Amino acid sequence: MRSKWSKEGAGLVVLNPKLHTLTQRENRENLRVGKVPGMRGFAFETIEPGETVYDALVRILDEEYTGIPTPSWPPKFIGERLIFGEISADIFVTTTNSFKLPITVSADPEVDDHRWESFEQALGSWLRPGVRDVFELLRGHREEMIRPQFEWSQSLAAK
Repeated sequence: MRSKWSKEGAGLVVLNPKLHTLTQRENRENLRVGKVPGMRGFAFETIEPGETVYDALVRILDEEYTGIPTPSWPPKFIGERLIFGEISADIFVTTTNSFKLPITVSADPEVDDHRWESFEQALGSWLRPGVRDVFELLRGHREEMIRPQFEWSQSLAAK
């Protein structure tokens, strides 16, 4: 079934062993998607012409989550979510066995101030559009949605 929204992006939620989520601060304005400097959230990327959603997810790891140890792959699809207006994104969640934060490699970064936060901490922040809905979903269902994937990635790391 085709979405009634205009799907333009992909989002990636990364969780550590404590099931805390990686958040970041936005530094650039994009009013078309409701993004204002200072808002927090997880990484979103636009799906460029000719790209797949997985290409956009790899760009997130390369551009916004640079330096975190390899998360479990492929990430788990948790659904399409309305982000702003009529724009939607496919949202994925993955886990990492590390507490290391991404490094900022640009002199003028699009995002910075990465933090590991509990869902409760993150929900207390000024969040970019679409993020609150995803965090509330994951907070309410983290054991059945997230814990099995984390345990699976732990077993792979032990091999």
